[in-house]
Amino acid sequence: MKADKTIKMKRLSDKEGWELFHKEALRLRDSTPSQWAYILNQLKAIDPLFYPIHEAILMELFKPLKYNYDALKAYELRLCFLYLAAYREEEEIDADQLIQVWLAERLVKSREEGHYSFLKVLEDRCLVEIVVKEENDFDICKLKIHDVLKDMAVHIAEVDQNTLFHAGQSLKEFPMSASATSVRISLVHNYIKLLPGTFDYMKLEALLLSWNTVEVVPEGFLEKLNMLKVLDLSNTPITFLPKSIHQLKHLLYLLLSNTREKFISCDISQLTGLEELAMWNTLFAFSWELTDGRELKEASLQDVCKLLRLKRLRLTLKSLVEEGMYLKLNSSQILLTLSGLGLGRLSDLKKIVIEECFQLKDLGEEFGRRGCFPRLCKLKLWMLPSLESLCSSIREGSLPMLQNLVIFRCMNVKVLPSSLYYLKSLGQIRGDKEWWNEINWEDEEMKKHLHAKYVEIPDNNNV
Repeated sequence: MKADKTIKMKRLSDKEGWELFHKEALRLRDSTPSQWAYILNQLKAIDPLFYPIHEAILMELFKPLKYNYDALKAYELRLCFLYLAAYREEEEIDADQLIQVWLAERLVKSREEGHYSFLKVLEDRCLVEIVVKEENDFDICKLKIHDVLKDMAVHIAEVDQNTLFHAGQSLKEFPMSASATSVRISLVHNYIKLLPGTFDYMKLEALLLSWNTVEVVPEGFLEKLNMLKVLDLSNTPITFLPKSIHQLKHLLYLLLSNTREKFISCDISQLTGLEELAMWNTLFAFSWELTDGRELKEASLQDVCKLLRLKRLRLTLKSLVEEGMYLKLNSSQILLTLSGLGLGRLSDLKKIVIEECFQLKDLGEEFGRRGCFPRLCKLKLWMLPSLESLCSSIREGSLPMLQNLVIFRCMNVKVLPSSLYYLKSLGQIRGDKEWWNEINWEDEEMKKHLHAKYVEIPDNNNV
């Protein structure tokens, strides 16, 4: 098409552009975070230098979203939201891992409060999106935060909480720009290879370094982190922990999964406040006992059992099978679950005994997963007063050889998995009469079928 007249449009001045923005854009106070995220991403696409140049405009963009943040009355809830910014943009955050960090910082009192109270409030305020995905036959809760909300959280955390969150920024060196009074630092998903030889951050409570290329943790790096509660070195190629690890007396949460650990000193037993230790898929595997007399011997599972406040344990195990085919766990440590221990990998186990783990609440999903414990014939659960369930379900084809199930003085196990009905090899269910009479049956057919297999254990008897 031809034009009769061409009119050249004049570029708006900064003042005129700002006035137009105020007139049109800020009428969208009730817009959803996704709408504001789209607008901000459009601005960033047009002008890559939008952030550093237009700080004032950015703050104006945050205002409508910050209303929802300001409406979070509890300080703990606000900090829980800010922790979402510790992870890189567009990353799906594992809810269970994040809640464990909240627990370590005493922001929530329990996992249940984190899942069903705090996350629910954040979702209702449109500050987080909750997505449930199936992974390895299990539902996994993932969290998403819009880019604009993450940017806002990073800004608030740095200004109000003395926090440095530089996740996923392609950093190659450890940033020394952080204040020595920083309380939280997250540098996850970068390319940092070297850590400082000295690190005088006396007030630091959380340090997240996962998904970096760090190979060595210098001895002096941990010496002055007296207040550290959370240390995440997972998914890095580190090969050992320095002896100075024992100085982290306030450490509650230690993540070393997917590392190349070859040596861990028995000094780890001095982390007396530790509540969770995650060492899944590492080259180092805790053995049951080492008696070679070395002055600095490697840590064994017995050293881990000295961590009396430990609630969750995720380890790779070796040399744990006694008599070739028999495993016995007897402990008074405060373990809440056996999930993640890797017991299901011990495919030759024929007998498992778990007794006197007084805070143990569940056995973990491995006991109901296909392919785990293919030769297990006997499972004995003895004096587990906090045990509430064996597992949520026993899938078809699991525990194909189980013949004898013993449950004694486990009074909180009120429901048996209905899928026990389908274990063709199960010949006996032995237990105390009081426990058996308190079971809540799903239907009469199941009750009748399993009752035929029940054998009473007198209170003064042993099995």
